[in-house]
Amino acid sequence: MTFLRSYLLQPFQQVMFLTENCYGNNCGWAAYAYISGWLSLYKKDNYIKPGVVLHEIGHNLGLAHSGGTDRRTYSDHTGLMGNPLWGDDKGKMCFNAAKNFQLAVGNNAWYNDGPGKIITWDSGEEGGTVLDTKMVGIAEFDKITDNNPVVIKLETGGSLDYFVGFNRATGATSQNRLASDLVTIYEMGNNGLSYSNSFLNAYLAEGESHTISKWRGTKQDLTITVLEINTNTGDAPGYAHVKIVFGDEPTSVPTNLPTAEPTTGPPTTPQPTANPVVSTPPPTANPVEGPFCGDGICDGQESPDDCDADCIIVDFKASNGKSNAKTNGLMFSLDAKEAVTLRSLDVEGKKDGESQVTVYALQGDYEGNEFNEGAWERVFDHSVSLQQNVATNIGLFDKEVAIAAGERVSLFVFSKNGLRMSTNTGSLRKAHEDNSLVMYDGLAFKKEFNKVEQNGQWSSSVKYYASSKNKNVEEMRISSMEEEETASVEVEEKRRSSRSRGDDEVVTAVKHHHHTK
Repeated sequence: MTFLRSYLLQPFQQVMFLTENCYGNNCGWAAYAYISGWLSLYKKDNYIKPGVVLHEIGHNLGLAHSGGTDRRTYSDHTGLMGNPLWGDDKGKMCFNAAKNFQLAVGNNAWYNDGPGKIITWDSGEEGGTVLDTKMVGIAEFDKITDNNPVVIKLETGGSLDYFVGFNRATGATSQNRLASDLVTIYEMGNNGLSYSNSFLNAYLAEGESHTISKWRGTKQDLTITVLEINTNTGDAPGYAHVKIVFGDEPTSVPTNLPTAEPTTGPPTTPQPTANPVVSTPPPTANPVEGPFCGDGICDGQESPDDCDADCIIVDFKASNGKSNAKTNGLMFSLDAKEAVTLRSLDVEGKKDGESQVTVYALQGDYEGNEFNEGAWERVFDHSVSLQQNVATNIGLFDKEVAIAAGERVSLFVFSKNGLRMSTNTGSLRKAHEDNSLVMYDGLAFKKEFNKVEQNGQWSSSVKYYASSKNKNVEEMRISSMEEEETASVEVEEKRRSSRSRGDDEVVTAVKHHHHTK
């Protein structure tokens, strides 16, 4: 194999292996590739499908998957890492704005900085800052003559940042499946510089806006507004006129763009040497790419949505299951005995009616951060129809909360119109535990991060997913995943505006890092 590696890689940067079929129990994949490596492998005739090949080469270039507004692994159909194209004549699509930022600015910068800019905009934390510019799609990068940005990174001050692009449907991106000729907004971790799943937050037509509340932990909002979209521009590139405002817009707006993000590294991927060093071992005669769907382990790239054989949903509820007190918010901690991912919870209303429900998460214990909102990350913030004394599922978190084995995460759940809880004798007393999680009593708040009322215990469910290899957890599996998904869809329906632009999803059954169908 060492000789084969040396022989194959002398003239090539990537090598594609073709196999007539897969034989065994774990064959629910079409192709796979090594992350930041040189090898990709294709089962049967999938090597003739450009969308599949480009997806796998994306993995070779260090790209992770792209999820949609529903937070599923593959459901972003605005870009190739979301598994949208399937056919031997379909491949005219690019990567989304977050992935293009990674390719251009990440540690292994992949293409030159041209006339168009990939920029980072830092709004600051005081408010009153504005970015007003005309964006051009990546497919018309070579037509730019006016220094237009093709990607705008919105710096949050943390590792999770937002990215804005214009999803122009022309040329190399003429087969877009979703949000064609619209402005798209994504979020991605690792500062957008290295391997991390991205998620589509919103897509906007002319005249529409998207607001991110409490930007950078402040009390001010950041709003992205599309003032104009013009695709009838002749030989000039089409553009989207975008205005991004943090806080109150000043009377006079500066027009200068921020300094372009410098491109680091060589303009093209370096040619491998005769004996290259790759980030993952080369395949053996019987290659295995680490965890895969069907091994009973719910790893970091799997969820119940794409591998319910490994990831089971558990309904985790405090032992007493009864509420006897009212409050507006409850802060409590959870310890993980094994790696789990929190995805939703139930809230028992203090009274009937709509209430703004916000869920904050903090890695570690909340002690010392009870009144420090800036230390917490908001993972859910929506209006929910609650019922008095009835536990209501609020729908899926906007961002799932992963807890590593042996680690602690704290949650702060606040309902503007109140919620019900149980009272207890003291904080950090175990309220409930199963084979995966330990829940502790917490603190009840009258106002967000202000004025602790008393100790309290979360009396409704917290929903998480974990590995199916745990037999005792298996017994607590929610009886029907469809019931939970239906409830989440019903909640999501209430959040949507009257205008909807949904796109058919490609049904997938995935293997870790594998493009599947």
